[in-house]
Amino acid sequence: MTKTNSTINAGVHNGTGIEFQKICALHIIISEYDYYSTQSFFLSIENYDDFIFFHHDINDIIKWTKTFQAKKASKGWTLDAKMHEIIDKILSIGAALKADPTALHQDYSHTLNFITNNTLTLHDGDKKKKTHALLNEATIKLKYSDLDKKIQDNIKRLLKEFNDKSDANFIELDALVFNFIDLPKTYKAQKELLIGLFGSVFGDKVSDHKAAIDTLLSMFRNIELQFNQGNIASLTASEKKISGTHINNAFNIITTKQKAYNFWRAEGKELSQLIKMPIYDQLRYEIQLSNCFDFFKDLTQFEHQKILNFAKEQSTIPNTYYNESNYIEHLHTTYKNTHNSQLSDTEVKFAMIAAYIETRD
Repeated sequence: MTKTNSTINAGVHNGTGIEFQKICALHIIISEYDYYSTQSFFLSIENYDDFIFFHHDINDIIKWTKTFQAKKASKGWTLDAKMHEIIDKILSIGAALKADPTALHQDYSHTLNFITNNTLTLHDGDKKKKTHALLNEATIKLKYSDLDKKIQDNIKRLLKEFNDKSDANFIELDALVFNFIDLPKTYKAQKELLIGLFGSVFGDKVSDHKAAIDTLLSMFRNIELQFNQGNIASLTASEKKISGTHINNAFNIITTKQKAYNFWRAEGKELSQLIKMPIYDQLRYEIQLSNCFDFFKDLTQFEHQKILNFAKEQSTIPNTYYNESNYIEHLHTTYKNTHNSQLSDTEVKFAMIAAYIETRD
């Protein structure tokens, strides 16, 4: 692609206009967490479309994508001028993806999705006796390829009326899917629903579901406000994507932090005596442990990386400890005797506890 296409997303124009897109993307990931936690993918926001899941092989060659044009609505959708424009844009995105100079897998394919939190009525245009297809809570997915041919033909006719060159992209219609997502109208209510969904999936693996959702939504902050280079959408636009590995690491940190909190509540009193943890520091265990897990994922935090690597190495060495607190005391003492650290003694102690939790499973 050599020039900017004004119909294709190439950045954002304000930071508040894509909250619904972020909610939808995270809703999909959480709802299908067992699937996405095992996939090689990256998520792109405001690059070609509102958000896109790109799935790639072990060589990072893109095999298939799922694009999403996400629109919240206070009233139901019909095949009006606004919908003609949306469908036309979605089809142009499909064509643009195939034309992107980035190497695609030889068996590359994609689905082009419209997703909304309100109903959508599709019809054949016959004023006397219309054939309908309704997207709603009961029917959450409508594939263009499965629609009555009269409705398909009407969509094509309306697209041609909107854009007389739209038929160049009609080959993309078979990839078009309309989706209903059961989300409330306001951002506050949408977020509350997301918190409830997270709780139903992860349960007591995480105690603070609201904090977890806040953390996960914050992942998108750095990329949502970026513009593509030259204002041109591109599959290679690293500033507009977040890897599946990064997303799954965020989920893992959240659940691992909870394991550490639970461990401290069960063993903290005994462990504090063994490693001589002052009472004041004991009371700050949540923030201390939370910081440690965040630092473990930051390769620039060299002191925490040293402790994590030490715990990993020690976990491969046979030992005769039957008590976890005694083993952590052993790790702490051994590390202090063999390594210098710029961290405070308290920071080293909590980092060793966190490193043990990180490496024991």
